[in-house]
Amino acid sequence: MSTFGKLVAGFLGGLVVAFLAQAIVAMMIGGGGEPADMGNVTVFVFLGVWIASIVWSLVASRAAKAWRRMLITSGVLSFLFPISVFVFASVSTASKASAGASNAEVGGNFLGGMFATGIASFLGVLMGIVFLVIGLLVGRDKQVVYLQKESEAGDSATK
Repeated sequence: MSTFGKLVAGFLGGLVVAFLAQAIVAMMIGGGGEPADMGNVTVFVFLGVWIASIVWSLVASRAAKAWRRMLITSGVLSFLFPISVFVFASVSTASKASAGASNAEVGGNFLGGMFATGIASFLGVLMGIVFLVIGLLVGRDKQVVYLQKESEAGDSATK
C-alpha cells in the first residue's frame, strides 16, 4: 500500500512539478528562440522532470514524505516563476529595441512586461506560500513527549 501511495504522489505531485518546471523553462527560452525549438525543449523538460519526480517519490520512506517533497518542490518552483516572466519580458523588450522598432512599441512592450511580471509575482508568491505551508505540514515526523507522574513516596519526603 505504501508503494501505491508513493506512486500516486509521484504521478500527481510530479505533474504539478513538471508543469511548473516546463512553464519556467518555456518563459526563459521563449523570448528570443524559435517556437519550434521551444516546443521540443519544453516537452523534454516536462517528461524528464515528471519521470524524475516519480522516481524521487518512490525513493521516499513513506507516501506522506513523497507528498512533502513534491509540495515543497512546487513551492520553490512557484517562487521562481516571476523571475522567468521577468527574463522573458526583458529579452522580448531588448529584441524589439534591437530590431529597430519605434519608441512607442518598445515602451509598450516594456510596460506590458512590467504588468505581466507584477501579476506573475503576485500569483507566484501566493502559490509558493500555499505549497510551502502545506508541504511543511504534511509528512513531518511528530515529536512525542512522555510525562511521568511523581510518585507519592517522593511527595511525602519533600513535605
